[in-house]
Amino acid sequence: MPSGVYTRIKRTKDKPLSERQKEVLAKMSKTHIGTHLSEEAKRKLSKWHTGRPMSIEHCLHTSQAKRGKSLSPYAKDAKQKTEKRKWQNPEYRNRERKLMMAGMHAHPNKPETLLAKLADIACPDEYQFTGNGEIVIDGLCPDLFNINNKKKVILMHGDYWHMGENIQIVIDRYFQFGYDCLVIWEKELKDRENVIAKIREFNNRIRIHHPEISISLNRQSNMFDILETGD
Repeated sequence: MPSGVYTRIKRTKDKPLSERQKEVLAKMSKTHIGTHLSEEAKRKLSKWHTGRPMSIEHCLHTSQAKRGKSLSPYAKDAKQKTEKRKWQNPEYRNRERKLMMAGMHAHPNKPETLLAKLADIACPDEYQFTGNGEIVIDGLCPDLFNINNKKKVILMHGDYWHMGENIQIVIDRYFQFGYDCLVIWEKELKDRENVIAKIREFNNRIRIHHPEISISLNRQSNMFDILETGD
C-alpha cells in the first residue's frame, strides 16, 4: 500500500470480517512490520491520547482479543528490553514500585506491627510505617522511616523470606543515598527489651558520611566507631 494511503474498514458489531477485509488488514499489517514512528509522530500520538481514557467496552474488547494469545519471540524480546531500559530510570522505578504497593493495599503484618510499636517505645514520634510503598528509595521500600529528617530507616526481615540474604548489600544501597539502615530479624523480636535498646542506640547514632570512610558517633557514650573503610 502506498505511503500515506489508508483504507477505512467498516465493521458491524458481532459480524465477522469478510475475506476481502481480512486481505486488506493483512496487507496493512505487513506494510508496518519493521517500521518505527518518528519522535515527532510519537509526541503527536501521546498528546492526542492524553486525557482520552478508553471506554469500558473498548477495554473489554481488547482484553478478549488478547485472551489465549501469546507474544511472538520478537515482541517478547522487544518488550523485555523496553522494560529493562525504563527500570534503569530511578524516577520510573520508584513510581512503579509505589503503584505496585498501592495496588496490593499493603498493610503491616504482625512482625512489622510489633516492630513499629517497639520503635515508638524506644523513640516516640520518630518513625512511621512506610512498608506500603509510601517511601521508595532506589526501588527499595523501607518498613519504618524516620520522620524527623534524620535519614534513618529500619527494616523488618522475616526469617523465612530473607533467610541467607546478605543484608550488607541492602544496607550499602541505602548508604549510597545517605540513609543509615538498621535491620531487625524476626527472631530478634522474642527479646523485646534488646530490640528497644538496639533501636534507641541506632537512632542516637550520628553517622558521618565520607567517600572513603564512615564514622559512627554514639551520642550517649560520645565514642567513635569506624563502620566502613575504603580500599
